[in-house]
Amino acid sequence: TSLPFVFLVGNHSSGKSSFINYVLNRRVQTAGVAPTDDCFTVIAPGPRDVDQDGPALVGDPDMGFEGLRQFGPTLVHHAQLKVRSGVRNEGFMMVDSPGMIDSP
Repeated sequence: TSLPFVFLVGNHSSGKSSFINYVLNRRVQTAGVAPTDDCFTVIAPGPRDVDQDGPALVGDPDMGFEGLRQFGPTLVHHAQLKVRSGVRNEGFMMVDSPGMIDSP
């Protein structure tokens, strides 16, 4: 069963990953001054810690992301799933987006 999700969007180094770590009361995402990743990370609660790549994420009908296939393999391969136990988001998922870089 897919859960509702909170999608975080913002510039790189704007605190998205730090906010996620704070809300979940656990270090799940790497935070830093420079861009730390280039993919969309779905963070879901679960009984044990599991990491999956984008194709596994969109291939799991219970997660609710199979519709991303229509946007092509580039997007699918820039997505990942982190299932984490012991986090404070039992009723929802969080999605961390890659940081946007301001153009001059």
